[in-house]
Amino acid sequence: MGGLWKIRFNNYLRHRLKYLSYIMQGGLLIALLLIGAIGIVYYQRLLDVIPEPFPLLFAIALIMSVVLSVLEGKFFLFQADRVFLITCEDRMRQYIKYTFFYSLIRSLPIILIVSLVSAPALIHLEIPLELLTWIYVMILLLFILSFLTIVRSYFTKKKWLRLYLFISNFTILYFTMKGYVFIGALFLMFPITYLYLLFRQSSMLQWERLIELESSQTARFEQFANQFVDVPSLQNKVNPRKYLSWIIQLIPVSNAQTFLFIRIFFRKGSYIWVFIRLVGIGAYILYYLREEYTSYLIVPLLLWITHKQLLAIKKEQMRDSFLVILRNDYSLRNMILSLLVIQSILFSIVQLPSLQHSFCTLVEGLLISFFLENKKQRKS
Repeated sequence: MGGLWKIRFNNYLRHRLKYLSYIMQGGLLIALLLIGAIGIVYYQRLLDVIPEPFPLLFAIALIMSVVLSVLEGKFFLFQADRVFLITCEDRMRQYIKYTFFYSLIRSLPIILIVSLVSAPALIHLEIPLELLTWIYVMILLLFILSFLTIVRSYFTKKKWLRLYLFISNFTILYFTMKGYVFIGALFLMFPITYLYLLFRQSSMLQWERLIELESSQTARFEQFANQFVDVPSLQNKVNPRKYLSWIIQLIPVSNAQTFLFIRIFFRKGSYIWVFIRLVGIGAYILYYLREEYTSYLIVPLLLWITHKQLLAIKKEQMRDSFLVILRNDYSLRNMILSLLVIQSILFSIVQLPSLQHSFCTLVEGLLISFFLENKKQRKS
């Protein structure tokens, strides 16, 4: 069984790394680093302007408790296992052991990231170093206890488990952050006792639940990857989206290829929602960065991401055999340029009533849009 787990883990790793390598080559890492750097600056500004009555400690404990309560295991079980492995459940001890350790290591970075993000807020509240140490020791203990409880729940049928974990984790963390470390440690006996009772109960692997969990995790990753690179299992899905038909009818089209590209954008895959989402995110960020020079870095970044996402439409065209003859992408470039111009106009409107910033945003957006398309044309 240990050999089976290693084979499945290697297949899983290859699958993830294949798509992640494509995503990083597309420039996502640079975009994340830039967004992270800007986010750090404005996170510190946000902490400085938070009013005194705001329950910041309550919010930190709430967010941390949610993260601790939604952890998931990774069992690498598939539909066929209901037939071929279910009879070998009593011999899967080593398989489960490997799964547990991998799932624990897989979840640890999430806790570390959330802990690092919460550190500036806790320091802002002038929490003493000794208490800060106790807080993070308690977070580590709760992480281990929560993870053991969640993994053990895969062998027993327990309802409201995550709600129980959330309530107990929040209570312990809140009292600890308020400085009542002894009370927090006292409440720690509840999850320990519950975990002990879980281990005392008879257990049986919940096959249906774990197979559904594996399918859900794979689907979430592929949907994320599909925003950057084509995932075969998610392609060739066409949605009529009749509620958007009126927009298509308003667009004057005299070219067959342009007609097809517009319909691919509106009806195939999630291109329309990617565009709307990026416009919405950009507008939200720029609204809070009005009249600040940082906004001039956000506009080209968002336009570049939008451009990269929309270029995938060409692959949609070439994938369909009946469109292979339409190799000239002049119509696609015009459509993408039009969408980038629309995005630039919307970003400039968000900068109102400051006419200067609105005009500069519009000019910058138009220049970046034409640059991206001309650059693509020269490469072609």
